This record gives sequence, C-alpha cells and structure tokens, in this order.
Amino acid sequence: MSLAVTLSWVLLFGVPQTFALHVDANVCDVTVHDVNDDGRRDIVALCSEDESEPAKRFAAVFSADPAGKYPRRPSCTMVLPATSSAMFMSETDGVPPAELVAAGADGATVYRCQGNSVTAVGEVAFASLLPSATRNPIFFNNASVDLDGDGIHEWLIPVSSGYDLFQSGKLLQTLRGHVHSQMWQEEELRIVYHLPALDTFAVPQRSERAVVLLGSRFADFFHGDGWTEHVRVEVPVQAEQEWQVEVALADVSGDGLPDLVSTQTQGSVNMRTVTKVFLADEAFSFSSEPLAALEARGALAQPFLEDVDGDGRRDIVVIRIPFGVKTFINLFVRRKLSPELDVHFYRNGRISEKPDFSQALTLQVPEDREQLAYVMGDFSVDERLDLAISAGPECLAVYAGSTTRFLSSKPWQTVNVPAMGVAREYDVDQQGGQDVIIFHPAGQNRKRIEVVLF
Repeated sequence: MSLAVTLSWVLLFGVPQTFALHVDANVCDVTVHDVNDDGRRDIVALCSEDESEPAKRFAAVFSADPAGKYPRRPSCTMVLPATSSAMFMSETDGVPPAELVAAGADGATVYRCQGNSVTAVGEVAFASLLPSATRNPIFFNNASVDLDGDGIHEWLIPVSSGYDLFQSGKLLQTLRGHVHSQMWQEEELRIVYHLPALDTFAVPQRSERAVVLLGSRFADFFHGDGWTEHVRVEVPVQAEQEWQVEVALADVSGDGLPDLVSTQTQGSVNMRTVTKVFLADEAFSFSSEPLAALEARGALAQPFLEDVDGDGRRDIVVIRIPFGVKTFINLFVRRKLSPELDVHFYRNGRISEKPDFSQALTLQVPEDREQLAYVMGDFSVDERLDLAISAGPECLAVYAGSTTRFLSSKPWQTVNVPAMGVAREYDVDQQGGQDVIIFHPAGQNRKRIEVVLF
C-alpha cells in the first residue's frame, strides 16, 4: 500500500483510540452495556482471584466519561454472591437501564447500577444446572430476552431437561430439548451435561418470539401462547458414527426466517469437512435437500456465517488450515501459521460451491497457552466485513474488506496493543461501526482489557 493511500485512509477514518483497563484479578469475561443509563456504553468485566480459596469473584464496571474516555481502574465493583457462576443483563422492571443479574445453582440476585454504585434490589430462587461458586464466571448472554414485547425480559435458565422459562420471576414452563448427559465414578462422581444451543427469533405474523433449542440431532421450537406449542425437527444430516456434527441457525436467504447450517467433520489427520445449508421452508421446517454442500479435504475447516458484502444476507466464510509438511515446518520451525480463507456468497438464491474469493494470511503463532485473538466486523464503516487479528504479541492488524477480494492484501490499520487472547466486536462508542475489545485468559496480561475504538 502506497504512502499516499495510507495517509488518505488515516485522514478519512482517523487513528484508532485505545484504552488499557486494569483490575486486581484475572479477567474471565467481558461485555458492553449501558448499565447506569447515562447514554454511554460501559464495559463490564467478570473477574476472579487466583490465590483465594474459595475463589473471590467480582464484577468491575468501567464507565465512559462525557468525552467517551474510559478510566484505567474500575468506576465501581460488586462482589458476586458465593454461589453464582454467571451474569446477564435483564430489564426486570420496564424502566431503563437494564439490571445486572448474578445467577447460580440455587437462584439469582438482581442488581441495579446508579451512577458509580451497585445495589441489590431483588432475588429469585430456582434450581438450575448453573455451577455453584465456579472459579471462572461468564456472561450468559442468551439467558434474558424480551420474548413478548412488553419491555420486560423473560429468563431462560439451564436445567437437566433443557431450559426453564421464567416470566417476571416466576416459572412459566420447562422447554425440553435433546440433552446429552453422562456420569462416571472413579475416586469421585462426575456428571456432565451437554445442553442444546439456545436462540430466539421473530415469527411472521406472531407477536411473540419463538425459542429454539438446537442440538446436533434435533431442533426443538417453542412458540404460541405461553410458548406451549412445541415442534421438533430432526436435523437433516446423515452422518456415520465417526462424523462429528455441529449445527447453527442463521438467516442466509434474508427472508426473516432462520436457515440451518450443518458442519460434519471426519478424521483427525486426513480430515474431511462438509458444510451444508438447508433453507427454511417456513417458520419451523427446513428443506430436505441442501442448497449447497461445501467440502474441504486435508484441512481443519471452520465455517462462519457473516454478511461479507453488506447486502443484509449471511454469506459463508470458511477458514481452513491445511495439513501437510509445509504447514508443520511453518508451525514448529518458523512459528508461523497460514490459514486459507474461502468466501461463498449467497446471491440470486444460490450459494456457489466454488469459492467466490480465496485468500491466505500468514500469522505468528502465540507462545505457551496464549491464543490468537481474531474477530470479524465492519470496523472501517463501509458496509463490508473486515478482520481484526493478532499480528504478534503486541500488534493487532485490521484487514479491510474489498470489492475485488475478501480482504486487503495489507493491513488497513495496525494497533500497538497486547493482541493475544479473546477478541469481541461491539459498537462501543456508538458511532455506527464496530470496535474491538480484547481480554487475555492466559499469559501475563490476564488482569487487563484492551479497548480499540475505530
């Protein structure tokens, strides 16, 4: 990229603004929400102290000032209840802002943030599969949704048979899905549950949102008055026992109904991955024949459902890491990794099985237990998908979307921040484009958060 082009892009879009946020414990999870109703989005982190037993966990809130700047240290903190393991935002009284809810095995505590203080305002008792006093609390972002449009959120709490649906703090009913569970006993008893994925979506000509529990074999839909109507759909994949199956819902066709995308993986070294797209015939059924079947051989492949070209429809981005001598030499000798990116557009009612765009990136492999941070979003605010990814331990590179290829050949922006960890995209500054937040589950930066505003 020429100097003239680089300068013109910097003048047009500006230099990213960065903030390093610090806490006195390990950061376990991060979200963004206006928790004090001042019109600016706050950054909320769940934190845990390594040295204590039982673990001391707390939530830290970083509130932006009127100029949009974030403080280095938390504006306020709140200690999590001893039995809690998850937190979510929920509008419980119909008056902004949404409350903070800390939930665990035996119930939930509701908190309200006013200014720089947090106060407990209520409790709801229930029995759930949420762990008690886990060392690493998380944000359970799908737990709270306004399903009926009345301005107050319903709760979806995991239980052994699926999810309990709560309305105004009272159990409405249990939504039963296909739950995998197992137990075994050695020196101690171990019990593991694998619950189906949870999602909601609007149904044409219905006022309430439908709830779907999506597993690898069945999709269970709940809708109607009180969500008492139940439709079970068998996932339209035929895989042998050695295949691993993952499924996801997304509106690929743009008709307002979620379509089904399945990914089947076979093998460990000589791998084969097949991604199939099944369009929705109506609200709770899918075509028996796939619109497309995308196959990758000899590579670890993972599809992502993203709107690449800004047309409002989901395209498929497949990231492939080929297996072979060259890959292993680059990985173990040069500490480099070269994933290949294939883009399959949904256009004119079809998805091409041959990639519309193909591109390779060369990345530095992180040391020890650290991981590459990467996230896709429209950071340059041009309605095309961009990619922000670690370009080294202290550098985040942002590749801009292009009309002639998937991404620019050289980074549109490089940002000097600790870039190994988990990256998330949010419109933090509410300027219309996405920004990036990075936290670091492992390594020396576990007690800090990076905020990058574009």
